[in-house]
Parts: sequence; structure tokens; C-alpha cells
Amino acid sequence: MNQEGGIPGEPHRSEPNRSAERELKRIVELQRNFLPQQFPSYPPLHWAAMYHPSTDVGGDYYDVIPIDENRCGVVIADVSGHGASAAVVMALTQMAVKEFLPQCDDPGEALLVLNQKLKRHMLPHHFVTMLIAIADVSRMTLSYASAGHPPMICLEHTCKSVSLLDVEPGFPLCTLPVSSYPRYERPLNSEEIYLLYTDGVVDTPDPRNRFFGDDRLMKTLKSLDTCSAEFAVQHVFEQTEQYRAGAERLDDFSLLAMEVK
Repeated sequence: MNQEGGIPGEPHRSEPNRSAERELKRIVELQRNFLPQQFPSYPPLHWAAMYHPSTDVGGDYYDVIPIDENRCGVVIADVSGHGASAAVVMALTQMAVKEFLPQCDDPGEALLVLNQKLKRHMLPHHFVTMLIAIADVSRMTLSYASAGHPPMICLEHTCKSVSLLDVEPGFPLCTLPVSSYPRYERPLNSEEIYLLYTDGVVDTPDPRNRFFGDDRLMKTLKSLDTCSAEFAVQHVFEQTEQYRAGAERLDDFSLLAMEVK
């Protein structure tokens, strides 16, 4: 033992360092509890998701929030930055979404109100991209709107057709005053999968710092030989991991899939 009670050859960690590690561990556990541990039941909808932060804590958020017996809100968001500050902003975002979305019929209106609510509490360098969709299983429709977030991808008819859904992205939340976020609507059909994702998926780097990219993501989905929410999420993750080949992940990685059985 050395004079300070450590193991010879092992760096001594001071009590403040241990305290910081314990606090970081609490933040990681708290953040993971913000993400859904299980999804609400809205037959014929089925869900699958995957989340990997680029650091111990990150700024991605997704959720499926009950509105009434026939409707649920589907949310995915990406907070600028990484680490503890991004996790705090993500927590504020999650609380605001859970408070307001169950009272809302229009995803565009929801984004407008959230923009106003969050802007009161954000520092100037923070912003949030977000996509909100409302699935109605009584009418079998999906309405959606985007605040600077990547569009959803729809896999149709046992994954034989893969396409980006039309959407005007609008400005991210907490950036500029916005008067409206356009709302879009489409029918929900059986044998469809809707994939929501954050930039960390397409911005996965290889060892030469080249991004995975949108085109490669679409090709990955078109190559599926089994079409289910779970398989699509797992397959995209495995393909990005192969592409990364040990390179450092630069951004948080989040996927949320909604399958119409």
C-alpha cells in the first residue's frame, strides 16, 4: 500500500473525484428513467426503440404518450450539445411535453406552444429539434409536424418500399419566434413501419470521420429481409456499429419504430 492507502501503481482518486463519479452515475440513471421503460398499448400499433448516448449522459429524448383511449403522441427530440447540461435541458423538455401534449389535438400547435414554454428557460446556446406525431387508431391516421428534426421514414408492404415522409422541418425550438409549424396527415395502413431517429444515426462516423449518411440509412432499410419494428431497429444499429468500426461516437444515437400490425 502507498502512504495514502492506495494500491501501488494505481492513480489515486481524491474524494471529490469519487463524489463526481457518483453524481454522474446518478444523472445517468435518472436520464435513462426519463425514457419509456414500456410502451402504452394501442392495438394495432407496436413499438421498438434503442438509445446509446455518445457520452455517459446525452440530450436525446423519445416517448409515446397516451392522449385518450384512441390517440397517442409520438415524440422524438434532440437537444443541442452533450453531457450534463444537455441532460438537464432534455429533462425540462420531457416535462413540458408530458404536461401539454395530452391536451393537444394538433402536433403543429403542440410544437408552437412548446417553443414558447421552453424558450423561457433555455440559455441562448441551447436549442431542441423535435418531431411530434399523433396516431389515431380509431380513424387510422397519423398527423405530424417537425421543428427542425429529420423526417420520419415509412417502410411499406413488408419493407418493399422505403420513403421519407414529406414535412416542412421548420426552425428548431428555442431559436427564432415562429408563428406556425405545418401539420401533415396520412392514413395508417397495416404492414407499415414508421422509423423516427436523431442525427446521431446518420452522423455515425467511420475511422476516417466519414458519416454513415442518409443514403446509406435508406439502403440499409431496403436491405431488410425481415420486416418488424424490433428487427429494423436492431439491424440499423448493427449496420452503424459495423460502419463505425471502433471510431468514437460523436452524437447520441436514438431510434424509435412504430409498426402497424
